[in-house]
Amino acid sequence: MTFRIFVNHDKGRVLVSGKENDLELLNQGWELAGTYSTWRDAYRAGRKLADKLDYVLEWYIEEELEDRKQRSNRDSCRLLLSLN
Repeated sequence: MTFRIFVNHDKGRVLVSGKENDLELLNQGWELAGTYSTWRDAYRAGRKLADKLDYVLEWYIEEELEDRKQRSNRDSCRLLLSLN
């Protein structure tokens, strides 16, 4: 999955999104600021950009929750392997 950072300078907003349909934002005054292979990397870069520009940072909570779930599962697997 690809995660993208979109910026709208007129509205002072930065969006982190993995949704393909958000590419339509490029026709609505948004610019593509970057692409990342993980939600976490995209969020960190988006947060840094929003802080630098003093813009509002937005993201989809379901993407964050899925990322947390996947990282938790990986951590659990590592723990089980280390116990063996």
